[in-house]
Formats: sequence, structure tokens, C-alpha cells
Amino acid sequence: MELSAKTWRGINDYLVEIEESESEAELSRRALEGVLRFIPADIGAGLVDASQRLIAYPSETAGIAQVYNSRYWCIVPSLSRGADGAIRWSDRARWADYPNSEFYADFARPLGVGASMSVLRPPQWLSITLQRSSGGRSFSKLEHTILEVLNPHVRNLLSLRKKLDARPLMARVSAEELRFCFPALSPREAQTAALLCMGASAREIASALRFGLRTAESHVAHIYQKLDVLCRRDAVDTMRVALASLSGHALE
Repeated sequence: MELSAKTWRGINDYLVEIEESESEAELSRRALEGVLRFIPADIGAGLVDASQRLIAYPSETAGIAQVYNSRYWCIVPSLSRGADGAIRWSDRARWADYPNSEFYADFARPLGVGASMSVLRPPQWLSITLQRSSGGRSFSKLEHTILEVLNPHVRNLLSLRKKLDARPLMARVSAEELRFCFPALSPREAQTAALLCMGASAREIASALRFGLRTAESHVAHIYQKLDVLCRRDAVDTMRVALASLSGHALE
């Protein structure tokens, strides 16, 4: 489904806002609060890992999350089976349509969950999940499309934030310092180089700087050319030596 220019601007603003988070926990919180501006969900939003366990959720839904994680996180109900026996997954589920499932009878119905989106996806390492009460409407195709756009960006930003959080402060790299050391780098290339130096993949760089994967790969190639190196390791070593000379101590 094609998204409007207004929706794309909103998505871009959302990604810019959560990217400014200074920790993984803050990014998770902002991501869950922000997604509700696009896709209202009266029960709430959460982040589920590949085993469908809730690993982040608003404080007001902590009780629901604890119940879910204590029993249901490893049980992914099969919504339907085709004639060939294959499971038919759905990104959008109306639990009232599956009244005989254990999940609905023991968990969703008592808590008033009427519709859920994303929790039944084939496992990925992290996904946003949203729930609406039984009195609310089901999720629309537009909302489904928005979540499909947001999920990979949020995953990549969280992956990058986790890497940055794990590094000591002196290992952080400044794009401005890199431009000082290597004037041939453009501002965007310097930003790319800083993330490259901190261990980010091309996909993570693309999400963090909000451009396509091919653009990120092109910037990386230009960096190699301007630093006169052939691979990431040599580029990182060259940049770290220059930064160490600039700061007067070796970066770990």
C-alpha cells in the first residue's frame, strides 16, 4: 500500500526523534511511545524478541507483560493451516476470530485484548507489537504498512545503539574530528566514517543516517578511496591512528 507524503514525513520525524536517544532503554521507550502516534492502540505497544517474549513495554502495562512472559512467551498460536498442512501466519489478528485458542481463552480475553498486530510474525530478533481492546477496531492495511516500514529501522537503530552503549566513552568517534584529520571527507562521509569506526554495519549506518543501503555502501567505498585503503579493517586502523594523534592518547 502506498503511503502519503504526510505519512512519510511523520515517519522521518519519528526516526529522527528516537535516533537522538542516548541509551538503548531510552530508544526503546521513545520508539514505543512514538509509534502510538501513527497506530493508536489502547492496550499498548511492546517490543518482542524472536521467541515472542516481551522485552520492553510501557510501565503501565507491566502487569500484563509479566503475565504474558510467565507463560505465553514461547507459545506462538497457529492461526490456521492450509490443505497442505502449512501454517498460515498473519501480521494482524482479531483474537475474537480464534475463540478456542489457549492464548485467547486464558490470556487475551480476560485482559480485554481484541486485536493484535506483529506478535504473530515469523520470528525476528525484535519487532514492535501492538494490542487493541475487544471494543476497538481491528488494525487496518495502512497501519500494517506503516509498521512494516518502521520495524526494520527500529531494529537497526536499536542494534546500533546497543553497540554504542557497550563501548567505553573514549571509543566514541566524532565526525567533526574525522573531517579535521581527513579534510577530503564530505560531512556525510565523515558521519558514515564515524559510525564505521564504531563497528556499525552498512545497514545500521543507512538507518542511523536515514538514507538507503546503496548510499551507505557508496559512502563507505568513497571513504576507502579517500583513505587509500582496501577494506574496513584498514580504514578503521587508519582513522583511529589519526584520532589518537589528534587527542594525544590511543583509542581503545
